[in-house]
Amino acid sequence: MVIIGGGMAGLTAATVLGRARRRVAVVDAGRPRNAPAEQVHGFPSRDGIAPGELLRACRSDLKRYDVEQVPGRVVRVDRDRTVELACGRTLQGRHVVCWLRG
Repeated sequence: MVIIGGGMAGLTAATVLGRARRRVAVVDAGRPRNAPAEQVHGFPSRDGIAPGELLRACRSDLKRYDVEQVPGRVVRVDRDRTVELACGRTLQGRHVVCWLRG
């Protein structure tokens, strides 16, 4: 599976899938939407944590599972679920999950 977006939704999905022994790649361009925020609120056990610290903790948790963290920006997703990155690398997944920016 290829997950496009390494924010909280993408990292949560990757954690659950990795724990279920699924092979997962998370592609993240490193531009979180909440970057200007000083704190994250309403997240159980982490209320008031800095957004970057929360993402670091979640990424660290992924190291226990078969989850590849891929830095990069997706430029195209083909119908056959081939994901092309700006650097030219391609990933292939049985499924592709994407969180769109609004």
